[in-house]
Amino acid sequence: MFLSELLDKEKKVFLGLAFLAMKSDGNISPDEMRVFNTYKHECQLPEYQYKDENLDELLNDLKHSTKKSKRIVLMELMGIWTADNVWKNEEIEMMYHIGESLGLSESETTRLKRWAREMRDIVFEGYELLMRE
Repeated sequence: MFLSELLDKEKKVFLGLAFLAMKSDGNISPDEMRVFNTYKHECQLPEYQYKDENLDELLNDLKHSTKKSKRIVLMELMGIWTADNVWKNEEIEMMYHIGESLGLSESETTRLKRWAREMRDIVFEGYELLMRE
C-alpha cells in the first residue's frame, strides 16, 4: 500500500525484514507467502531472492531513514503478521523489537498493529460483499 514511498535500498531491506517476519513463528503460511509475493511486486522487485540476513543488521540499514519510512516499514510488516489472522508471541515480540529499533514508541507500534488488524478486517469484508449473490 505504501511501499512505493520507500527508497530502493529501503525496499530491499523491507523485503528482508518481511521474510524474517514470515519465519518468526517457525511456520510460513500460504497467506503470508501471498502477501510477501505481493510486496515483491509492489516494491518492483519480483525476482527478489531472500538471503540469510540478520534482523538487527537489516534494522541498522534503516537508521538514517526518515521517520515516515520507518513507520511504513513497520506498518507494511503488519500485513505479514495479520495475513493468517493469528498473532503468535514470537510475532508480537518481533513487532515490538522492530518498532523499538526504529525509534517508535510502544504506543505507536500498538496503534499500527490495531490499524493493520482493522484494515485486514475491512478488506475481507469487502471481498465478502463482492462475492454475495
